[in-house]
Amino acid sequence: MEAGNVKASAGYRWYGCAWQLFTRAWGVWLVMALILVAIMVVLSLVPLVGSLAASLLLPVFSGGFLLAAGAGAQGQAVVTGMLFRPFQDSGLLQSLLLLGMLEVVAQLALGVVAMLTLGSQVMSGAMMTGELDPQLALTPGILAGLLLVALLGVLVTMAFIYAVPLVALAGVAPVEALKLSYRACWRNMGALLVFGLIYLVLGILALLPMGLGLILLIPITLLALYCSYDEIFR
Repeated sequence: MEAGNVKASAGYRWYGCAWQLFTRAWGVWLVMALILVAIMVVLSLVPLVGSLAASLLLPVFSGGFLLAAGAGAQGQAVVTGMLFRPFQDSGLLQSLLLLGMLEVVAQLALGVVAMLTLGSQVMSGAMMTGELDPQLALTPGILAGLLLVALLGVLVTMAFIYAVPLVALAGVAPVEALKLSYRACWRNMGALLVFGLIYLVLGILALLPMGLGLILLIPITLLALYCSYDEIFR
Protein backbone atom coordinates (compact mmCIF):
# COMPACT_ATOMS: atom_id res chain seq x y z
CA MET A 1 0.00 0.00 0.00
CA GLU A 2 1.44 3.35 -1.05
CA ALA A 3 0.27 6.94 -0.93
CA GLY A 4 -0.68 8.84 -4.05
CA ASN A 5 0.07 12.46 -4.78
CA VAL A 6 -2.62 15.17 -4.74
CA LYS A 7 -2.62 18.87 -5.54
CA ALA A 8 -2.37 21.51 -2.83
CA SER A 9 -6.01 22.48 -3.44
CA ALA A 10 -7.03 19.09 -2.04
CA GLY A 11 -6.31 20.46 1.45
CA TYR A 12 -9.31 22.75 1.03
CA ARG A 13 -11.47 20.16 -0.71
CA TRP A 14 -11.17 17.71 2.20
CA TYR A 15 -13.10 20.09 4.43
CA GLY A 16 -15.87 20.27 1.84
CA CYS A 17 -15.99 16.47 1.80
CA ALA A 18 -16.09 16.45 5.61
CA TRP A 19 -18.98 18.89 5.68
CA GLN A 20 -20.99 16.70 3.30
CA LEU A 21 -20.45 13.67 5.53
CA PHE A 22 -21.26 15.71 8.62
CA THR A 23 -24.57 17.05 7.34
CA ARG A 24 -25.82 13.52 6.56
CA ALA A 25 -25.86 12.64 10.27
CA TRP A 26 -24.86 15.80 12.13
CA GLY A 27 -26.63 14.82 15.34
CA VAL A 28 -24.77 11.51 15.60
CA TRP A 29 -21.40 13.13 14.88
CA LEU A 30 -21.96 15.78 17.55
CA VAL A 31 -22.99 13.18 20.13
CA MET A 32 -19.92 11.11 19.31
CA ALA A 33 -17.73 14.19 19.72
CA LEU A 34 -19.33 14.99 23.08
CA ILE A 35 -18.80 11.42 24.28
CA LEU A 36 -15.16 11.52 23.17
CA VAL A 37 -14.54 14.84 24.92
CA ALA A 38 -16.29 13.65 28.09
CA ILE A 39 -14.20 10.46 28.22
CA MET A 40 -10.95 12.34 27.69
CA VAL A 41 -11.83 14.95 30.35
CA VAL A 42 -12.83 12.32 32.93
CA LEU A 43 -9.67 10.31 32.30
CA SER A 44 -7.47 13.39 32.58
CA LEU A 45 -8.91 14.07 36.05
CA VAL A 46 -7.76 10.69 37.38
CA PRO A 47 -4.56 11.23 39.39
CA LEU A 48 -1.26 9.81 38.15
CA VAL A 49 -2.50 7.46 35.41
CA GLY A 50 -5.41 9.43 33.96
CA SER A 51 -3.46 11.47 31.42
CA LEU A 52 -1.52 8.39 30.31
CA ALA A 53 -4.75 6.41 29.86
CA ALA A 54 -6.26 9.27 27.84
CA SER A 55 -3.21 9.35 25.55
CA LEU A 56 -3.32 5.58 25.04
CA LEU A 57 -7.06 5.50 24.36
CA LEU A 58 -7.31 8.53 22.09
CA PRO A 59 -6.14 6.54 19.00
CA VAL A 60 -8.70 3.84 19.90
CA PHE A 61 -11.63 6.24 19.92
CA SER A 62 -10.27 8.10 16.90
CA GLY A 63 -10.14 4.77 15.11
CA GLY A 64 -13.77 4.13 16.00
CA PHE A 65 -14.73 7.57 14.70
CA LEU A 66 -12.88 6.93 11.44
CA LEU A 67 -14.57 3.55 11.04
CA ALA A 68 -17.89 5.35 11.40
CA ALA A 69 -16.74 7.90 8.81
CA GLY A 70 -15.93 5.10 6.40
CA ALA A 71 -19.36 3.58 6.93
CA GLY A 72 -21.02 6.95 6.38
CA ALA A 73 -19.03 7.57 3.21
CA GLN A 74 -20.33 4.24 1.86
CA GLY A 75 -23.92 5.24 2.53
CA GLN A 76 -24.36 3.10 5.64
CA ALA A 77 -26.20 4.29 8.73
CA VAL A 78 -23.95 5.86 11.36
CA VAL A 79 -24.69 5.22 15.05
CA THR A 80 -22.87 6.43 18.15
CA GLY A 81 -21.92 2.89 19.16
CA MET A 82 -19.44 2.81 16.27
CA LEU A 83 -17.16 4.95 18.41
CA PHE A 84 -16.50 1.84 20.53
CA ARG A 85 -16.11 -0.62 17.65
CA PRO A 86 -12.34 -1.11 18.15
CA PHE A 87 -13.09 -2.61 21.57
CA GLN A 88 -14.93 -5.42 19.78
CA ASP A 89 -11.81 -6.43 17.82
CA SER A 90 -8.93 -7.46 20.09
CA GLY A 91 -6.36 -7.30 17.28
CA LEU A 92 -7.40 -3.80 16.24
CA LEU A 93 -7.58 -2.68 19.87
CA GLN A 94 -4.03 -3.86 20.55
CA SER A 95 -2.70 -2.14 17.42
CA LEU A 96 -4.35 1.17 18.28
CA LEU A 97 -3.16 0.98 21.89
CA LEU A 98 0.36 0.33 20.59
CA LEU A 99 0.07 3.46 18.44
CA GLY A 100 -0.97 5.39 21.52
CA MET A 101 2.00 4.06 23.44
CA LEU A 102 4.40 4.92 20.62
CA GLU A 103 3.01 8.45 20.49
CA VAL A 104 3.45 8.84 24.25
CA VAL A 105 7.07 7.72 23.90
CA ALA A 106 7.60 10.15 21.01
CA GLN A 107 6.14 13.05 23.01
CA LEU A 108 8.30 12.17 26.01
CA ALA A 109 11.36 12.11 23.77
CA LEU A 110 10.42 15.56 22.45
CA GLY A 111 10.10 16.78 26.02
CA VAL A 112 13.56 15.45 26.86
CA VAL A 113 15.06 17.15 23.80
CA ALA A 114 13.34 20.42 24.76
CA MET A 115 14.63 20.16 28.31
CA LEU A 116 18.18 19.37 27.20
CA THR A 117 18.31 22.16 24.61
CA LEU A 118 16.08 24.96 25.87
CA GLY A 119 16.41 24.18 29.56
CA SER A 120 20.19 24.11 29.54
CA GLN A 121 20.34 27.40 27.65
CA VAL A 122 17.96 29.13 30.06
CA MET A 123 19.62 27.74 33.19
CA SER A 124 23.11 28.61 32.01
CA GLY A 125 21.97 32.16 31.33
CA ALA A 126 20.29 32.34 34.73
CA MET A 127 23.47 31.15 36.44
CA MET A 128 25.50 33.86 34.72
CA THR A 129 23.06 36.69 35.39
CA GLY A 130 21.68 35.48 38.72
CA GLU A 131 18.09 35.68 37.47
CA LEU A 132 15.79 34.21 34.83
CA ASP A 133 15.84 36.82 32.05
CA PRO A 134 12.92 36.76 29.54
CA GLN A 135 15.31 38.24 26.96
CA LEU A 136 17.07 34.88 26.90
CA ALA A 137 14.32 33.74 24.54
CA LEU A 138 15.93 35.93 21.87
CA THR A 139 19.40 34.41 22.07
CA PRO A 140 20.68 32.29 19.15
CA GLY A 141 20.95 29.22 21.39
CA ILE A 142 17.30 29.40 22.45
CA LEU A 143 16.11 30.11 18.92
CA ALA A 144 18.11 27.16 17.60
CA GLY A 145 16.64 24.94 20.32
CA LEU A 146 13.11 26.06 19.49
CA LEU A 147 13.74 25.37 15.81
CA LEU A 148 15.04 21.88 16.59
CA VAL A 149 12.08 21.00 18.82
CA ALA A 150 9.62 22.39 16.25
CA LEU A 151 11.25 20.40 13.45
CA LEU A 152 11.17 17.17 15.46
CA GLY A 153 7.55 17.89 16.37
CA VAL A 154 6.63 18.20 12.70
CA LEU A 155 8.38 14.92 11.89
CA VAL A 156 6.51 13.16 14.69
CA THR A 157 3.21 14.61 13.46
CA MET A 158 3.94 13.41 9.93
CA ALA A 159 4.49 9.88 11.19
CA PHE A 160 1.28 9.75 13.23
CA ILE A 161 -1.28 11.75 11.22
CA TYR A 162 -2.32 8.83 9.00
CA ALA A 163 -1.23 6.01 11.31
CA VAL A 164 -4.64 5.61 12.97
CA PRO A 165 -6.67 5.50 9.72
CA LEU A 166 -4.15 3.10 8.18
CA VAL A 167 -4.44 0.74 11.15
CA ALA A 168 -8.20 1.09 11.64
CA LEU A 169 -9.33 1.20 8.01
CA ALA A 170 -6.70 -0.82 6.18
CA GLY A 171 -5.43 -3.18 8.86
CA VAL A 172 -1.83 -2.02 8.47
CA ALA A 173 0.58 -2.96 11.27
CA PRO A 174 1.38 0.01 13.56
CA VAL A 175 5.07 0.45 12.70
CA GLU A 176 4.40 0.08 8.97
CA ALA A 177 1.55 2.59 9.33
CA LEU A 178 3.97 5.13 10.78
CA LYS A 179 6.29 4.68 7.79
CA LEU A 180 3.46 4.96 5.28
CA SER A 181 2.09 8.06 7.00
CA TYR A 182 5.50 9.73 6.96
CA ARG A 183 5.98 9.06 3.24
CA ALA A 184 2.44 10.20 2.47
CA CYS A 185 3.06 13.53 4.18
CA TRP A 186 6.27 14.13 2.21
CA ARG A 187 4.46 13.42 -1.05
CA ASN A 188 1.53 15.70 -0.19
CA MET A 189 3.21 18.49 1.76
CA GLY A 190 1.39 21.23 -0.16
CA ALA A 191 -2.08 19.82 0.46
CA LEU A 192 -1.34 19.17 4.12
CA LEU A 193 0.01 22.69 4.55
CA VAL A 194 -3.27 24.08 3.21
CA PHE A 195 -5.15 21.62 5.41
CA GLY A 196 -3.21 22.74 8.47
CA LEU A 197 -3.64 26.45 7.80
CA ILE A 198 -7.39 26.04 7.44
CA TYR A 199 -7.45 24.01 10.64
CA LEU A 200 -5.58 26.81 12.42
CA VAL A 201 -8.17 29.38 11.32
CA LEU A 202 -11.07 27.08 12.25
CA GLY A 203 -9.46 26.38 15.61
CA ILE A 204 -9.24 30.08 16.42
CA LEU A 205 -12.86 30.61 15.39
CA ALA A 206 -13.96 27.58 17.44
CA LEU A 207 -12.47 29.11 20.58
CA LEU A 208 -14.36 32.40 20.26
CA PRO A 209 -17.80 31.29 21.56
CA MET A 210 -16.36 30.12 24.91
CA GLY A 211 -14.76 27.16 23.18
CA LEU A 212 -18.12 25.66 22.27
CA GLY A 213 -17.12 25.56 18.61
CA LEU A 214 -14.66 22.78 19.45
CA ILE A 215 -17.57 20.33 19.63
CA LEU A 216 -18.16 21.07 15.95
CA LEU A 217 -14.48 21.27 15.04
CA ILE A 218 -13.68 17.78 16.39
CA PRO A 219 -15.99 15.80 14.08
CA ILE A 220 -15.26 18.06 11.10
CA THR A 221 -11.50 17.57 11.58
CA LEU A 222 -11.76 13.79 11.94
CA LEU A 223 -14.07 13.56 8.93
CA ALA A 224 -11.66 15.73 6.92
CA LEU A 225 -8.83 13.42 7.99
CA TYR A 226 -10.87 10.48 6.69
CA CYS A 227 -11.49 12.28 3.39
CA SER A 228 -7.79 13.03 2.98
CA TYR A 229 -6.85 9.44 3.79
CA ASP A 230 -9.43 8.13 1.32
CA GLU A 231 -8.06 10.30 -1.49
CA ILE A 232 -4.37 9.78 -0.79
CA PHE A 233 -4.48 6.02 -0.19
CA ARG A 234 -7.37 4.93 -2.40
